[in-house]
Amino acid sequence: MLNYKNQAVAEVTTATKIGDAQMALIKQALEHRTGKTILVESKVQPEILGGVIARVGDQVIDSSVRHRLNALRQQLLTSAATSSIDFLSETGSAAATGSDGSKPGTQQGTVEPTRIP
Repeated sequence: MLNYKNQAVAEVTTATKIGDAQMALIKQALEHRTGKTILVESKVQPEILGGVIARVGDQVIDSSVRHRLNALRQQLLTSAATSSIDFLSETGSAAATGSDGSKPGTQQGTVEPTRIP
């Protein structure tokens, strides 16, 4: 980081090589966010899948597709772990069975598929 000239180096990582116009937009956004003149060093890492990762000093702005997918996966796992609803449960309330003991949408005497653990 080049603080003495109010400049900072930004390492900008993308999944593919981007054009000068796109890089200028990223540079402008980083300058607005940091209040400094940004010197851009670009690099390509296909494993981020898409989006941009920008590192300015010790600050990292990760808007990569890989990061967003990982965050979504974590959110789904956390939600599933804390959820008390078991959608695959075959035991239900009395409302889930008819007056003759059959389940809705089934005819008496038919065999329902069972869940294999």
